[in-house]
Amino acid sequence: MTKKIKKIGFILTIFSIITVLTGIEVFAQKGGTEKGIIEGKVVDDKTGDPLIGARIMIKGTKRGGLSKYDGSYIIRKVDAGEYTLQFTYVGYSKAEVTNVVVKAGKTTKIDLSLKEESITSDEVVVTAKRVQETGAALLKERQKAESVSDAIGAEEISRSGGSDAADAIKQVTGATTVGGKYVFIRGLGDRYSSTQLNGANLPSADPDKKAVHLDLFPTNLIENITTIKTATPDKPGDFTGGTVDIKTKSFPDKFRMGFSASSSYNTNTTGADMLSYAGGGTDWLAIEDGTRDVPSDIRNADIPSITDARRDRDAAMELDRLSNAFNPLFAPTNEIAPVNGGFSFNVGDNMMDGKLGYLASLSYGRNYKSYDNGKIANYSQPGTESKELDAEYDATQVEGIYEVAWGAMANMAYNFDQNNDISFNFIYNRSGESKSVYQDGYRRYYGIDMETRILSYIERSISSYQLAGEHNFASMLGSKLDWQVSLSDNMQNQPDFRTFDNVYEWEEDEEGNMYKQYKLNTSDNNAVPSRYYRDLTEDLYGAKWNLEIPLKDVFDTPLDFKTGMLFNMKDRSFAESRYVFEQDRQTYSLKYNGDPNSFMADSTGLRDWASQGAFNYFGNYLVDWTSPAGSYTGEQTIMAGYGMIDWYATDEFRVVGGVRYETTDIETISKDTTKAKGIIDEQDVLPSVNLTYMLTEKMNIRAAYGKTIARPTFREIAPYNSEMPIEHKKFLGNPDLERTIIDNVDLRWEWFVNPGEILSVGGFYKRMENPIELAYVNANNNIQPRNVDEAIIYGLEFEFRKQLDFVDFLKDVSFGMNLTLVQSQVDIPEFELLQRRAFDENAESTRELQGQSPYIVNLDLSYANYESGTDANIHFNVFGKRLSEVGDGSPDYYEYPKPDLNIVFSQKFFDNFKAKLSVKNVLDAKNYKAVEFLGREYVSEQYLLGRTISLSLSYSLN
Repeated sequence: MTKKIKKIGFILTIFSIITVLTGIEVFAQKGGTEKGIIEGKVVDDKTGDPLIGARIMIKGTKRGGLSKYDGSYIIRKVDAGEYTLQFTYVGYSKAEVTNVVVKAGKTTKIDLSLKEESITSDEVVVTAKRVQETGAALLKERQKAESVSDAIGAEEISRSGGSDAADAIKQVTGATTVGGKYVFIRGLGDRYSSTQLNGANLPSADPDKKAVHLDLFPTNLIENITTIKTATPDKPGDFTGGTVDIKTKSFPDKFRMGFSASSSYNTNTTGADMLSYAGGGTDWLAIEDGTRDVPSDIRNADIPSITDARRDRDAAMELDRLSNAFNPLFAPTNEIAPVNGGFSFNVGDNMMDGKLGYLASLSYGRNYKSYDNGKIANYSQPGTESKELDAEYDATQVEGIYEVAWGAMANMAYNFDQNNDISFNFIYNRSGESKSVYQDGYRRYYGIDMETRILSYIERSISSYQLAGEHNFASMLGSKLDWQVSLSDNMQNQPDFRTFDNVYEWEEDEEGNMYKQYKLNTSDNNAVPSRYYRDLTEDLYGAKWNLEIPLKDVFDTPLDFKTGMLFNMKDRSFAESRYVFEQDRQTYSLKYNGDPNSFMADSTGLRDWASQGAFNYFGNYLVDWTSPAGSYTGEQTIMAGYGMIDWYATDEFRVVGGVRYETTDIETISKDTTKAKGIIDEQDVLPSVNLTYMLTEKMNIRAAYGKTIARPTFREIAPYNSEMPIEHKKFLGNPDLERTIIDNVDLRWEWFVNPGEILSVGGFYKRMENPIELAYVNANNNIQPRNVDEAIIYGLEFEFRKQLDFVDFLKDVSFGMNLTLVQSQVDIPEFELLQRRAFDENAESTRELQGQSPYIVNLDLSYANYESGTDANIHFNVFGKRLSEVGDGSPDYYEYPKPDLNIVFSQKFFDNFKAKLSVKNVLDAKNYKAVEFLGREYVSEQYLLGRTISLSLSYSLN
């Protein structure tokens, strides 16, 4: 609790400082006449590089400014009116921008690209036009980018109705999300993508995944999300599908403040009965207040054995006391689900005449979801002659989930001069998920029907602290240095994960009515009831620097050399405790009536005390099943250095290439010293080259090659086997896993037709050595990651965005589409192939890669009327059927397409207000997994989450 209080105190301190600064700034502005602002960026017309020290003047006045290291400039306190801007830079043609309209209290944005000076030194005159939306600016950056990339900006994110980064990323070409959290790029699994925040790696709050929980990042914090799909030496080498970089918003050009509130209605859940259970008093803050902690009497106790307690009075009394120390609640109850809701607040400003700026935000949301029409099942093949599968477990499932998520962000930046900036970024996100599950079905292992009840709570948090600087050295050929030091930490706490299994038989009473005759089951390692306590903490320390040296004057050709280094160190600690309640059947016969709560409250502990040498009689008694094998630690150190060039061989042909050297040192150690360590100690040389040929000013052809790697996660190589009670499976670690080495080839043609419009066609090819897949490794539904020898992946990508203004009445309508088609091929390992051909002699010797989607489709139709402030958007996303888990000789498990359609409408009014109405999951398509065997589908998982209708109102002062 101490660490939690410190973090909350730190956040509140930052907001207190900002509030004071805001008050001072607002007070200082009172009584003054509000003026306008002109800002923008000046870049080289050919390369897109920023021009440092360009002079921008308002013609006919003495007001103006100089561009900074990133090409940006700002002119403040400009009276309302219409002006002409003059742009000058040594070695470049002068330029004027006419008809620049400045309004009181508003910001006018003018970006300009200057051409190198010609013999005639002509002056270019440009007429200012309406500022384009964020998407157009991102496309311009993408046109000049050194590698193949895609991006989505804050404005498109807002239009799509997405509430977090996981929603937003689905609009990027070739991107999908799994479980509402994890990003898949080009249909590849989460291990083949990496996630960064402002260029710094982030740790994952999930012990079983590499991917970061994107649903932790609310969209009101995001400036844009960029996905880089081809390697360059200055980027980390651990990606294949792509690197997702979430860029948070920077401070504004003047004082701004905004507030929004939203509520939503779900057709499945809101106003209906849903499963739930009583938790802690601070669940609404996603903070466990200790209600679910291991009781203090238990934590360091030496629990007597039932053998001792049967004959020893003191041992019996102690076992009775400890057995009754836990909360007896084991079954969910019903509650009426309220309306979902949330709010966000942001404030930002710059002071000291623009040298110091800040932006802070706070967001909070709660969400209820449930279903009572679910199904869950596991299957096996009884024999090679069998034409059908046996259901190892086949049950209906009812589930209720209560989620809370909140986040805070604070950015501060100080501009020493046009050549030196320093910034600090802090972000904190927290989420809590309370889950209640009821299953009723058939368990083949017992040959009887079984009920399962599960109560689960998970709290997650992630903190990131980043200090960064950017500097330009005019005396060193205009060299640029950027550096960053970062600290991130995350935790996942799963306290008191409760499971209660009981078996029953259908009996018939005298009147012919069927009823459940309940029994208790303790015949296997899943003894009932059970309580799990799992705690994960992870810290990530990072530092990097990049130095870019222009060598144009040295070699008389547009050539830049870039070098840098990176250091990342990650520490993880994971611990699991488990307590079970067994029944003393040798001495006492317990009756169970179908209610776990009354059973635990009435039948736990000492039942009868025998004073004369006979046994002490117990009901449910406590056993500590905690094993050293349930805890492990992990350390990972990544070091890298690189050298690269960025060379315009001709005016049209650009070469970006070089070599990255990266070392990997990973070690996981179980607290069970008999377990093997998981160790990876490797060094990799990762060459890459990106070629760009500019057919015209608006058209590129790109080709790229890069060698990259994919590392297993701590959890995958940890010698730890974890129970998955909801799925009735086990996840087995594999200390023998190796990293994957990938050769990547990309080719893309792209035509930036007009601002905000693009047409592109691309292809890619990937060869993987030792790819990692999830597979069922035996008949007990155990899942384990493993290497296969090789995989080949190839595909096509299409993207089209077009403003429909060629038809007058459609001038405010735009259409976007992207399509990714992928084929993958894995040579089936010999032992797996032999098992497959044992029941199907014609079984193929190859199959698709686990986790790979064969297609991804995104469609977007938007209406945006800037004059009326009206926005409307229809967005559709779907991925193709993908191999979820390899059967390892038994049938494979597949995840089926789930078409997702969202509709969003927003309207501005009274200048500062906006109302937004959205309908998400319009099609209410089912989440569906199944096993395929001899042309038949066997449902493994199925449920519907309902449609969600949201209404939000926001206010912004700018």
